[in-house]
Amino acid sequence: MDRKDEHINQLETEVVTLENRVSQLENQIDDVSQYERRDTVIISGPSFPQETNSESAADVVVDTIRETLKINISRNDINVAHRLGSKTKQNQKKPMIVKLHSRQK
Repeated sequence: MDRKDEHINQLETEVVTLENRVSQLENQIDDVSQYERRDTVIISGPSFPQETNSESAADVVVDTIRETLKINISRNDINVAHRLGSKTKQNQKKPMIVKLHSRQK
C-alpha cells in the first residue's frame, strides 16, 4: 500500500510539472503569435467597397487606403490581403485582412 501511495504522489508531482510546462508553452505560443500579427491589420467600414468576383484584394486595399486615409501606399507594401468570411456570400461588404511587409508603413 505504501508503494502505491508513493507512486501516486510521484505521478501527481509529474502531472503538476507537466501542467506548468504546458502553461509555459501556451504563453510562448501566444507571444509569438502576437508578435507575428503586429504587421497585420483588418480593414472594414462603411466606405469599404463590396466584394466583387474579379477584385484584386491588394488593389482594393491600396485604393481604399489612398482615398480614405490619404496615405501613399503601393502594392509592394502589401505581403498578402484577402477577404474575411465565407466565399459563398459574394457582393457583401466583408472586411479584409492585410499583412504588410513593414510595420513602419
